[in-house]
Amino acid sequence: MAEIRGIISAMLTPFTSDVGPVDYEWLPEYLHFLADGGLYGVLALGTTGEGPSMSVAERIRTLDIIMQHRGELSVIAGTGCAA
Repeated sequence: MAEIRGIISAMLTPFTSDVGPVDYEWLPEYLHFLADGGLYGVLALGTTGEGPSMSVAERIRTLDIIMQHRGELSVIAGTGCAA
């Protein structure tokens, strides 16, 4: 298990509008912005990132993109869902 250290921020999930789909094209830019800010890692798809309100397919695609573009950022993936 990786050591947790430094600053880890709850990550927002970008959407194209209030009711629109996830803005997948903007995710890499957002991750670079967070990394450039000095973060050690991010918590993706938690309640701050609207993870529980997203479909399973949206969460999988979002996390795939995050993992492809995370660079040196550590990633903690939220796994909660609405029952």
